[in-house]
Amino acid sequence: MIEKGNMTDAEYIAVLEKEIRKRDKKIDKLEVENECLRKDNHIFLEALILSKHKIFGASSERTECEDQQSFFNEAEQEYAEKTEEPVKKDVKGYVRKSAKTKRDEIIKNIATEVITCTIPENEQICPRCGSKMKVVGKKYVREEVELIPAKLVVKKYYSNTYGCKKCEKKNMPVFLHGFVPAPVLPHSLASASTAAWVIYQKYVNAVPLYRQEKDWERLGYALSRTTMANWIIRCSEDYFSKFVARLKTEMLKEKILHCDETYVKVLKERNVSSESKQYMWVYRTGKHSDRQIVIYDYNKSRSGDVPKAFLGDYDGYLHTDGYSGYNKLNKVTHCNCLAHVRRKFHEAIIVDSRRQHS
Repeated sequence: MIEKGNMTDAEYIAVLEKEIRKRDKKIDKLEVENECLRKDNHIFLEALILSKHKIFGASSERTECEDQQSFFNEAEQEYAEKTEEPVKKDVKGYVRKSAKTKRDEIIKNIATEVITCTIPENEQICPRCGSKMKVVGKKYVREEVELIPAKLVVKKYYSNTYGCKKCEKKNMPVFLHGFVPAPVLPHSLASASTAAWVIYQKYVNAVPLYRQEKDWERLGYALSRTTMANWIIRCSEDYFSKFVARLKTEMLKEKILHCDETYVKVLKERNVSSESKQYMWVYRTGKHSDRQIVIYDYNKSRSGDVPKAFLGDYDGYLHTDGYSGYNKLNKVTHCNCLAHVRRKFHEAIIVDSRRQHS
């Protein structure tokens, strides 16, 4: 409390008003600080909820809300595979079911072999009169799909040598040799089929080379994983690199592209530490493009110079995340990643549901 002392009434009122203004400013400042602390507390609470969810909760971003988020998934949610529905056709006044079934559809592209089951000729005797019986028709019994296991065949190439007898008599021999197809990999036992099978098993079926090594051994061929690795690298250098270059040319003609990068662990690379980080950059065409092209580009760096060097003068629309390295691409039209935007809504749902139950 401010004492009046020897101050006049006007002086005392002026001092009080000044003190009131000073306290009002202090109150305003405290209210602002309180609001900031309240917001910070809210942010820290959400971060705590999300961190607990990431540690203990499911990693899927699927939600169970029955509101707008399930609007586009309604057909998938309500769908249930039913018993096969045969097609019905009108035939001369009555309706009958089509003989074509789902089984016919799934095996229509497989080569068919007809097996006719017979009775041994010496047993084709009528049990009633003892006379010789003849085939009068056949009855369908069943069908099955048979797997024919792989087998290895060694192909030895010889080239015929052709000589001219007439020139030989004149002491001027002439020889021609039969045309021999070029090998897939020179000085190698690899054929197109064996190299393709190794690559298919490795990159489509995800079968590692050490497991393939055992498969080849069971087939009678001691094919080491080192040899298979050499085949893959040689095919990549001699054949696939040209194919990828053409894919890149076609990709850059598209108006919409996607780009992202991710850390990869490289176990063995010259002049690279095993503890350093390397990156796999992936580029792909848009979802609605007529040409679905995906290209992986390995690089030791995460610098924005990497996509800049790959995309060159590309000036279309590029979908990326918020990584600042993409800012070096000044010719493209940057588009936000909707998956990252959706994640924020998903996190908001998690925080809201946790707070409602707390």
